[in-house]
Amino acid sequence: MRCFVAVPVSEDVRQAATQLQRELEQEGVRAKWVEGENLHLTLRFLGEIPESQASCLGQQLESLGEKMVPFWVQIGGLGTFPPRGRPRVIWAGVPAGAAELEALAREVNRIAVQVGLPGEERPWHAHLTLGRVKGACPRRALETTAKRILGRMLVQEMILYQSVLRPTGPIYRALRCVAFRGNCSL
Repeated sequence: MRCFVAVPVSEDVRQAATQLQRELEQEGVRAKWVEGENLHLTLRFLGEIPESQASCLGQQLESLGEKMVPFWVQIGGLGTFPPRGRPRVIWAGVPAGAAELEALAREVNRIAVQVGLPGEERPWHAHLTLGRVKGACPRRALETTAKRILGRMLVQEMILYQSVLRPTGPIYRALRCVAFRGNCSL
């Protein structure tokens, strides 16, 4: 199973993000936009893992959820990967709450290693992927929306997803929803 762990985005942020995608499209940006229902903040991409490992990981994530308290993040400010040169990915950043998200991502990575997955070697960067550039990407379109704030949301759960790849785009299936029920932060 192809899996990842992520924080779902609120409906308000989802609507603002899809509106921004439409505006960028109208400004000439040609991208494969992430469908509104698929928008999320990735904590850890796991790749192909056996169902038994996903189940074990889900149980460990539940233990983490028992300790976690909900926290606020703000989504906004456009960026690209790579940051210079021809953009391949367009994303919105996390100008507030990124440290809490990063601490959560570190814990998810620690749990992934505990259940036998390799550790993540790339540095983690809090972001909401909006689209993958497939053609033209006028810099002026990105510059005019660079400071746009999409919203503020309460992070109160994380989800272990299965990603089913289809020619029309991926379908994300929630394998385990982990609510934050604790009284401490990381």
